[in-house]
Amino acid sequence: MPDFTVSAGYMLMPPSSPMRNSYMVEGSMNLPWLNHRKHGAEIAEATAQATEQDAELNALRNAAFGQIQEGLVEAQAAQRLARMYRDELRPQAEATLQSSVIAYENDKTNLLDLLDSQMTVINVDLSWLDAVADFDTRLADLELATGAPIDLSDSSATEVKP
Repeated sequence: MPDFTVSAGYMLMPPSSPMRNSYMVEGSMNLPWLNHRKHGAEIAEATAQATEQDAELNALRNAAFGQIQEGLVEAQAAQRLARMYRDELRPQAEATLQSSVIAYENDKTNLLDLLDSQMTVINVDLSWLDAVADFDTRLADLELATGAPIDLSDSSATEVKP
């Protein structure tokens, strides 16, 4: 569509001028179809810029989604490891220690084997605490990636009671 412009002005001339007051009226009309190359280039530039910004937005969205997915996988792996230490390895180490105590009391094993069984229980407990700490770290990373706190409906894997 053409663009119409109308303007008016007033000028006060110097005292030596024969006409002291001067008035001006101006009208203009822009015909965009005569400058289609200029406007076509502006449209193409704006379209390219919009496409570039859409690509940047999609890249940022994909990066955030990837970070969330990675954090979720790492948190789940740390949680499974903590559960394995608590539910499987700790009871096995306790059973081994109890059998070593009984064997030591009946002179079937020596003191070093008993101490080794006790050290195994301590090492399993320390590894479990490391796994819980790793889970908490991964959960914090996941909360950072999502920007919201994560409510754990099943926090039984990280309860601090071996």
